[in-house]
Amino acid sequence: MITYLPNPAKEADLEARLAAANQANRILLETLSHDLRTPLNSIIGFADMMEQGIFGPVENKRYRNYISDICGSGRQMLEILNDVLERQRFEQIEKSVEDFRHMFELAPDLIGICRDGQILRINPAGANLLGTWPADALIGRAFADFVHADFKMLISDGLEKLTDRTTRLPLKLCRPGGGEVDVELAAIPYDHPDTSEPGDDSEAGAVMLIARDVTERNRAISRVAASEDHVRNIMNTVVEGIITIEDDGTIETVNPAAEKIFDYEPGELIGNNIELLIAGEQPLIETALAGDPTAPEVSTALAKPRELMGIRKDGSTVSIELTMSQLKRHGNVTFICALHDITERKMVEARLVELATRDPLTNLPNRVAFKELVSQTIEIARRKSNSFTILFVDLDNFRHINDTRGHLIGDEVIRMTGQRLRHCLRDCDTIAHQGGDEFLVILDGVAGDEEAQAAAHIIM
Repeated sequence: MITYLPNPAKEADLEARLAAANQANRILLETLSHDLRTPLNSIIGFADMMEQGIFGPVENKRYRNYISDICGSGRQMLEILNDVLERQRFEQIEKSVEDFRHMFELAPDLIGICRDGQILRINPAGANLLGTWPADALIGRAFADFVHADFKMLISDGLEKLTDRTTRLPLKLCRPGGGEVDVELAAIPYDHPDTSEPGDDSEAGAVMLIARDVTERNRAISRVAASEDHVRNIMNTVVEGIITIEDDGTIETVNPAAEKIFDYEPGELIGNNIELLIAGEQPLIETALAGDPTAPEVSTALAKPRELMGIRKDGSTVSIELTMSQLKRHGNVTFICALHDITERKMVEARLVELATRDPLTNLPNRVAFKELVSQTIEIARRKSNSFTILFVDLDNFRHINDTRGHLIGDEVIRMTGQRLRHCLRDCDTIAHQGGDEFLVILDGVAGDEEAQAAAHIIM
């Protein structure tokens, strides 16, 4: 027969170790609950809002898949955490009435025990959240009385049904004195007679509610959403086309003005390379994308407006003016392209040049253009050791035609003379109308009197 002799010192040591282990477990659970689940809920909530398009449509398929992955992975992690923190934690708490009441009273979130929709017990943080004090004043009240009318349908089947959910339920609560509180609510089955008074089974088969105040977080998200919506509305209404591209040239966003310039449907350009829209080689853009876009010389060059040809969806070209800038985000560089259609401006410029350098009657170069052509011909002749001849041509007795036939007939004679000179000369020769009945001719490669006289004879 073995006789057990008590060892007070040893038993005290074991009890101390057990208490320390319980304390460590409690600290671990609190850390997981506050330091991990809270940011995880925020990430899931934000990603879910993105997925639902609350901030606007996400047109890039790759980003949509990324957001979907975040939501799915986050919910998986939350399901595991909920199982550990909401079920297993209270299974451990069941072993200690003192620990349960300690956590119940000091928890920063609302913790309430309800049965048939009635509040049986609620902690001080919950009473404060519902705007009623003391906490005992809430005993016997229906929890639904504090739920906003727009959200009552979510609990219409009873609080017990909420225990089937794997994620927290967003709710809006109303305080008796006015004011609304956004919360995320979780529910778990509750049956812990050890935490009640002896012989009291009033809490058997009840539901434990845990609600976290997320009002400030939702306000912050709303502010971000409003800001994003404001920026999006600005981009959608500006007359300039705005395209953002990644550092590999992939188009990230396109506003309606840019889609109109290139004749694409909304969202059709997302994910394509910017080369789809730009005609010919663009060394500066290629250098910025391939090299260091933050180099001072590249940054300065990108900021300068440049004219280039764009390519529409049907393959036709459009004249555009492009200005680029850079946005650094999390170590990545995004290029912002501001562009507008300058087709009309180029047409006006071409028309002005034509009016300044062309004779409207004969459509030949005028005197101003002829001076420039002579300078160019001299430079070419000097560089290539070439020769040329200038002829002065006028019409005899032209004034008599004007006086007897009128200016309309005179103008027609001038027009016909210009056409005849054009047909008589080679493509490399130049003809200009100096004014009145006077014409100037540059004969390229003609040297000496004999060749000049032969050309003059052909004209006459």
